Amino acid sequence: MLANAGTVRSPELMLYSNADPGPAGERLSRADSLCIAVAERLELPLVGDGEYWRDLPLPVKFHPLRAGQRGHTHTQPPPRPSPDH
Repeated sequence: MLANAGTVRSPELMLYSNADPGPAGERLSRADSLCIAVAERLELPLVGDGEYWRDLPLPVKFHPLRAGQRGHTHTQPPPRPSPDH
């Protein structure tokens, strides 16, 4: 199950990230997108240091490691996988 968790969602997140980078050009790395995909699949909160993650429209809660991080408002949410993935 975990091996398949990021196979569809991770590339979707990377495409979204490339289309809507942060104000300083931040984008998700492959590792970032896989972490997010697995957290979504397992319905677990995310903890991270990336400012870009803070305002991603995700179905799971993000907890920044540093207080007071400012984020970027994204234009549209990334596509959601179908329930059968």
